[in-house]
Amino acid sequence: MDTVSATAALIAVGLTLSDPLHFFNADRYGGFVVGLIVVSVGVRVARETALQLMDTMPNEGLMNQIRMVASTVPGVRGVEKCFARKTGLRYHVDLHLEVDPEITDGNRTRSPITCGIRFGATRLGGRRAGARGAAP
Repeated sequence: MDTVSATAALIAVGLTLSDPLHFFNADRYGGFVVGLIVVSVGVRVARETALQLMDTMPNEGLMNQIRMVASTVPGVRGVEKCFARKTGLRYHVDLHLEVDPEITDGNRTRSPITCGIRFGATRLGGRRAGARGAAP
């Protein structure tokens, strides 16, 4: 956006200097365009910050990718619930997974699933999923 606002200002000043009588107001209009750009960028940044502070869920595309990664881990039969929120530069993900009911030791199962989800999450562009399992 800096390039766009600088270009608008440069064009406005150039028009004003090339023919001051004909383009008398070009500088004012250029300043107005730059002001609109600054206000729109400010509103966008404020909106993104407010959404992060309110712990909004990531977009549906990222949530589908998290579900897909979790469902491809060996031992996972399905993803019942998936909740995520941004904490700092990472996402904290709470998953309720459906696993084989014949498994008797939940801790031994949780470890490979957690590692698989973390490995798969790094393939989503460097984001890592926080994983925490319930005691058996």
